Amino acid sequence: MIETSQIYNYEKNFEHAYFLLRNAIRTNSSNLLKGKPASQEIAELAFPAIVLGAFCCELLIKARLYASDADQKIKGHDLKKLFEKLNTGDQQSCMEFVTNKLQISAEKFNEQLNLHSNAFEKWRYGYEQDFSKPQSFCQGFIDNMIEALNKLRESTT
Repeated sequence: MIETSQIYNYEKNFEHAYFLLRNAIRTNSSNLLKGKPASQEIAELAFPAIVLGAFCCELLIKARLYASDADQKIKGHDLKKLFEKLNTGDQQSCMEFVTNKLQISAEKFNEQLNLHSNAFEKWRYGYEQDFSKPQSFCQGFIDNMIEALNKLRESTT
């Protein structure tokens, strides 16, 4: 049996690291990679930040799912598939929060969810990607998904 509180505590560590990296990238002043040009520093921090952000979303969704049934088996990293396992009310709450914060339509929310569905796996193995083609990642979407999923948690504790 999975303890939901353990998942949330575990996720908080990754979330803290994600926001530290994200803020370092945004302010361009992390000093984490001393002596390197800012553009190189940002590039080197972006992959870990993306992976951490996607992983936070995954853990928050899984915690929510385990809260409703602690004995179920939840596998995989696909955010869209995991999101679709949430009850309709939770899906609606998340979608409303994110669409309001980003001022996007429900259709655009679904596009972003599709775009980020495999972010953890895709960016975790960045060296396997063809970066001659444009890549896309919306940090605002992930930030707001994390916030929305945390609000769901807070509403039930």
